[in-house]
Amino acid sequence: MDSEIKARQVDDEDRDFFIELCNTKDPAEIFPIMMSAEKFEQIVENYKNSARFSKSDLKKIFMLRKSLQFTFKNEGNSFTCTQMLEAGTHLEFQIRHKGKDIVFTSSILDSDETQLLIKPPTVKRRPAHMKQFKELFCKIRRGNDADYEFKFKIIGQLVTDLNAVILKHTNQIRKLQIRVSERLPMELRIEFQLVTAEQFALEQKFDLGKFQHHKLAGKIKDMSAGGIKVQLDELPPQGINKGDVFLFHLPYASLRENIAATVLDVIPHGAKVNLHFVFRDVDMLTHMKLNQYLHRKKHSMQVA
Repeated sequence: MDSEIKARQVDDEDRDFFIELCNTKDPAEIFPIMMSAEKFEQIVENYKNSARFSKSDLKKIFMLRKSLQFTFKNEGNSFTCTQMLEAGTHLEFQIRHKGKDIVFTSSILDSDETQLLIKPPTVKRRPAHMKQFKELFCKIRRGNDADYEFKFKIIGQLVTDLNAVILKHTNQIRKLQIRVSERLPMELRIEFQLVTAEQFALEQKFDLGKFQHHKLAGKIKDMSAGGIKVQLDELPPQGINKGDVFLFHLPYASLRENIAATVLDVIPHGAKVNLHFVFRDVDMLTHMKLNQYLHRKKHSMQVA
C-alpha cells in the first residue's frame, strides 16, 4: 500500500484522512479501495452517511480523490461521478425546452465536492439567464473509451464572475458505446489544401508553421463528425494518394484552426472524382463543435 501511495504522490495529510475514511489501517482492506474508483466512491458515500462525517470533510474528500488520481482523464478507472471532472474540462450541454433542443458547449470554471460552475452560453452577446431552467443534459466523450450522458440540476447563477451557472454534482451517469455520427448530405463548396502524409507529419512534428500547399476547389457531398465525402472536378497534376491530407476551414463551425482529413479512398465517378476522408487528430472540443455544426445544419435543412 505504501509504495502505491508514494507512486501517486499522496501527501501525509491526505494519507491520514484516507485511513480515517476507510475506518481501518489494514493494508489488505485499504489497497483494493485505492485501486478502484467505484470502491472509493462507495466508501465515501458510507462515510458521508456516518456519524464520523462533518461538513469540513467535504474539501478533504474532494482533494483526496484528486490525490488518488480518480479523475475523468485517468481512463484506468471507471467514471463514477462528476466530481471526477476537472476545471477546464469542456462539456456538451443540451437544454430541452418547449419541445426544442438547444445545444451549446462550455467549460468547467471551478468545482468542489457538492457543485461545479460553468460559463453560461450567450444570447445576443450577453450571458443567458439559466435560472429559468431546472436542469441541463450533458454529454462527454472519454478518449476511445465511451460516450457518457448525465443530467445536472441547476442550483443557481452568479451575478458576477462571468455569470457562472451553479450545477449540482451527480453520480447518475450512463455509459454508452461511441456512436458513429449521422452522415448529413450537403453541397458545400470548399477550397482545400493538399499535403502528402509525410509532409503533414513533418510539419506537425517540428511545428514548422504555415507552408504554401497545393490548393484545389471541391465540394463536400456529405459529412459526419468523423469524416467527409468530397467531389473534385479533376485530379491535380501530382494526383492524390491514400493517406494524403486535406486541410480546410469549415465556415460557421466556430473552429479557429483548419480541419485535417486523411484520404481513405479515391473513386472515379464519371468525369469527376469522389474522395472519402476521415478526420484526424480531432480533440474533444472540436468533436463537440462538429456535432453542433451538423445539428444546426440539419435543423436549417428541416426548416427549409
